[in-house]
Amino acid sequence: MKKANQQLTGAETLEIQLIKLTDITPSPTNPRKFFDEKKLAELASSIETMDIIQPVTVRPAKSNSKVPYELVVGERRWRASKLAGKVTIKSIVKELTDQEVEDMQFAENVERDDVHPMDEAVAFRARLDSENNTDTIEDIAARINKAPTFVVQRLSLLNLIDPLQKDFWAGKFNMSQAVILARLTQADQKEFLREGGQLKNWDGQYKTAKDLWAYIQRNVMNNLNSVAFKKDDAELVPNVGPCTTCEKRSGCSPLLFPEIKEKDRCFDRACFKKKTNAYLVNVITEAFENADDIVYLKESAYDLEPEIEKVLKSYNLKVLKEYTDFRTIEGKSAKKTDAVTGMWVSGHKTGSRVKIILEKKAASKAGNGATISATASVNEEIERKTERLNRSEELDYEKVMAKVREKVNAPEIGKSKKALELPLTAEVNGIAFYILLDSLSYDDRSFLKAIGLNDEITQKSKPNYRDYLLKLKQLTDKEKATIILKAFLHKYGMIQTNSQNLESFLLRQLAAWARIDIAAIEAEQKIVADKRRENYNKAVAKLREKAPASVGKKKSIKDLVQ
Repeated sequence: MKKANQQLTGAETLEIQLIKLTDITPSPTNPRKFFDEKKLAELASSIETMDIIQPVTVRPAKSNSKVPYELVVGERRWRASKLAGKVTIKSIVKELTDQEVEDMQFAENVERDDVHPMDEAVAFRARLDSENNTDTIEDIAARINKAPTFVVQRLSLLNLIDPLQKDFWAGKFNMSQAVILARLTQADQKEFLREGGQLKNWDGQYKTAKDLWAYIQRNVMNNLNSVAFKKDDAELVPNVGPCTTCEKRSGCSPLLFPEIKEKDRCFDRACFKKKTNAYLVNVITEAFENADDIVYLKESAYDLEPEIEKVLKSYNLKVLKEYTDFRTIEGKSAKKTDAVTGMWVSGHKTGSRVKIILEKKAASKAGNGATISATASVNEEIERKTERLNRSEELDYEKVMAKVREKVNAPEIGKSKKALELPLTAEVNGIAFYILLDSLSYDDRSFLKAIGLNDEITQKSKPNYRDYLLKLKQLTDKEKATIILKAFLHKYGMIQTNSQNLESFLLRQLAAWARIDIAAIEAEQKIVADKRRENYNKAVAKLREKAPASVGKKKSIKDLVQ
């Protein structure tokens, strides 16, 4: 390390030293992660002839570092010097705390004239996430003499997916376009980029900011003012939360959406769809259970979402098609005696209700329990309502069992130590043997009939499951042992066994229990092994008689090395 010259900085004179490039490691806290290769090459060319003008700043590295210095500011100059083939670099060594390092790096990365917006975004985020930071967005804005909107919009750029960030770095679109693209969810960005035409023109260039914004308004943005579900419902979709506090809602992020005056615009179309579908499933289920007089309507240009179609089919509910099966009515016409309440389950009007008049050919098709027309048969109507009632009662049992399963699987029972505190009752013991029986192959189950546990019991039209469990509880010790043996052999009987294998050890125990003479089997195998050994010894002896004295002797490590 050599001294170069002196540099005057304020009232402080700092010594410039020549430090080997290999003795310096980049700082892990430097927010700048992207370096333009073309500009780096240009700087390297300049350094080859003129060297660097501004020294880099370093500090003594921490004790666990493999090199003596950590680079604080000047990583671009350091990289370019390596490209230029330099061995040393002008450096100023300072004793700095972690906080002082972060402060210097922040200033270095946001106060340059040529700073890229992504560099600013990374620097702002690093500042806010630092353990030592006390600055807010407003504090950062004041520090750089900018409005808070400037900081928030830079931070939003970090939401861009990697391919878009690379294109932004490469100058393929500007800041206005970047902010608009960053408002999309990453899933939408990937989809639109994959489809190409959504974000780019025919020539491969990105659409203008105006065109991008128009596209988002038409195809992504949803108006929360007209939704059927409650915006403050935090339980509608698990682990999502309410719309009222969502950062993808314009009203919650006015700094990110300063030009949008409406507070209820949603930019997460996937979440919007999930909430709409969840609301529909709940409403359809509730209407079915309450036997409400309502029919379900489909917009002609839109298909049903899979989950909506599934729930309608589970209740055997038909969907009426727009223009074909009904016509909507408003005002006084909606009070007609043959008017029916319908709910849209597809399209832009999803979740909203409307009065309709059924076409004659659709009267029998509706079949949803609604009062379809004056000509409908009373018997048909009773039959439909009876069918719905029976189906509802079937679903009641399914719902009860779903809740039971949820409770059993709850962390406080099935997934905790509390399960170890529960007593082993006769019922639970019976269930354990059912699990073993259920694992058996068809051939292994043949002996079950003899103990009254054949499959015919559970396959009757009205099986008596209590009797089946009672028989499981009353199994004798011999019957239990037989079931255990067959279940074990079914699962482990064909595995490779050796002395180091737990299953082979357990198999020996079961064999001993089954009064199998293991000693006799081992003695028989020993005769074969002894004969094999005898033949081996004879063969080796003959070979040694024919070969030189050194052949056949065990070589030492020294012999092998030589």
